[in-house]
Amino acid sequence: MTVSSTSSRVVLAGDGTNTDWPFGFQVNSQADLVVTYVDASGNETALSPSAYSVSGFGQPGGGTVSYPLSGSPIGPGTTLAIQRAIVPTQPTSISNQGAMWPQVIEAALDRVTMIVQGFIDTVNRCLRISPADGAALNPLPAAPLRAAPLRAGMWLAFDGSGQPVAAEAVGQAGVASWLANNFLLAGTSAAAARTALGAIALADVGAGATIAAAGSYTLPGGLILKWGTSGAIASAGNAVQTFPAAFPNAFFGAVVTPLAGSAGYADSGGTASFKIHNSGAASATFFWLALGN
Repeated sequence: MTVSSTSSRVVLAGDGTNTDWPFGFQVNSQADLVVTYVDASGNETALSPSAYSVSGFGQPGGGTVSYPLSGSPIGPGTTLAIQRAIVPTQPTSISNQGAMWPQVIEAALDRVTMIVQGFIDTVNRCLRISPADGAALNPLPAAPLRAAPLRAGMWLAFDGSGQPVAAEAVGQAGVASWLANNFLLAGTSAAAARTALGAIALADVGAGATIAAAGSYTLPGGLILKWGTSGAIASAGNAVQTFPAAFPNAFFGAVVTPLAGSAGYADSGGTASFKIHNSGAASATFFWLALGN
């Protein structure tokens, strides 16, 4: 018997009706057959031989797998993969001065051919590089990323060593999955993503932000800076400096410096105001900077 088909695997789509699944390649025994069910989410289940029946073992034209044996047929979006997978051993023994039966030799050669076909099928579904490239590639990420529905939308990318990695497709750029999942895709906006990464744009500082001689600015992480200039404060006097907008949560402290020769300090701070003291010998105006959140 010859091996006329070059196939060793077929993937068939469920339709909610069919329960008989043909395969067009020779399978000699149950031990040489693997049947895998893939659900609509891409999860793979290698079926036990008790879950299906097979007709056509040993036939050059193939046979039929019947699945399921009871219950509803597998539906749209699911698949059934039928594969010949022969253990790569050579069980034929030809003794010295024994009979050289042609069918025995041919069966041994058929087995070797089928094993080779299985390896070729596997290699044809692998990422390959030129024989002239001396490097070996790492395998792609393990389950569940190997299933097509779960791999959909991902980008094939290569790290700094030239090894393949799975990358999220964000806009028109491929980025590492951990970066996309923990930062870019976790945020509800571009501003949130930049904040998570420790970056900020002027548009992200929030409503009411003012960049001028007096104003307020929110830094990444929520630290708020407020600054401005007091009115004239008499020597040995003090004045309450009220913030144009109070700190939402807490006042951390403030520093003051005179705009002309004098000295001073700040105290009695709260979320809405603090006090500036002029400890110098003359009236003075003070620049102040306050921190809070």
